[in-house]
Amino acid sequence: MHRLTYRYRFGGLAIDSTIALAGARRVDHVGEGHHLDLLFHQGGAPRADSDVFTWTGRYGLKLGRIGEQWHFSSRFDGTFIVDPAISRLDVHAADEVLTPAAIDVLTRRILPRLAIETGAFTVHGAALIRDGAAILLLGESGAGKSTLTAALAQAGWSIASDDMTIIRFDDATPWVHPGATGVCLWPDTRAALDLDPARCLAMPGYDVKLRFEPEDRPEADPALLRAVVFLERSSEAMAPRLEPMPIRDAVRRATRQLIALDPTAPRTSAVHQLVQMLAGARPVKLTYPSGYAALPAVTDLLASLP
Repeated sequence: MHRLTYRYRFGGLAIDSTIALAGARRVDHVGEGHHLDLLFHQGGAPRADSDVFTWTGRYGLKLGRIGEQWHFSSRFDGTFIVDPAISRLDVHAADEVLTPAAIDVLTRRILPRLAIETGAFTVHGAALIRDGAAILLLGESGAGKSTLTAALAQAGWSIASDDMTIIRFDDATPWVHPGATGVCLWPDTRAALDLDPARCLAMPGYDVKLRFEPEDRPEADPALLRAVVFLERSSEAMAPRLEPMPIRDAVRRATRQLIALDPTAPRTSAVHQLVQMLAGARPVKLTYPSGYAALPAVTDLLASLP
């Protein structure tokens, strides 16, 4: 077994790891948070006693059980076994190192779900931070979350997450806790935004998709959530506009973006946290034109949010 050498903060988790985790935020001291030891083992992993759920998508992520422990696997190498208290994560792989694709599964799909079991609220959306405050971008597939995230990063915002955003509450106040680094993009977006090719890394498991990493040392500190922005691209819009969204409409739309560790379990707690988040942060609707030319005006408009 390797000696613990790597420290990360991820969505309020304070992680000590025996392996390096690309896409996680490395720190000198993990500080406060729910402590998680990540231990790597070479060799075969025990099979799940029972299957719980299989997600669709490129990862082929599967959730199972070994007794009281959670068991994750995917179409890539690596098996991940987690105790019920989310205090120990055992990673098993056949080779001496875990492949980049398996690490991507861990940082982008498993860790955001484990945070839920430690009191966090995880939602499918992108979050960005500027001057100590955060905004959350929500929208259906194709709404432009990733492209807008990259454009805001170019305009001086820090990326807290681009796909699964982790939120924790201090009393009733929502705080964004940064998760996976960077933003995943297609090459045409990289070219249209003129992103530095040296900062666009190949995405494991994809033939052409890239991960844009704008910061050398991504921020790991939480930020106060100021606004929840619901994205709507429209070919009829002449200019971007922001308008308040009623809480009832915001809850209805955001409920579809809730993330669960076990999707077969009731999600009453997650819906309650969603309502709490929207009561503590301003919900607004952003309607904006399709096409890259509108992005500078959109980033300027979002910068005006209080």
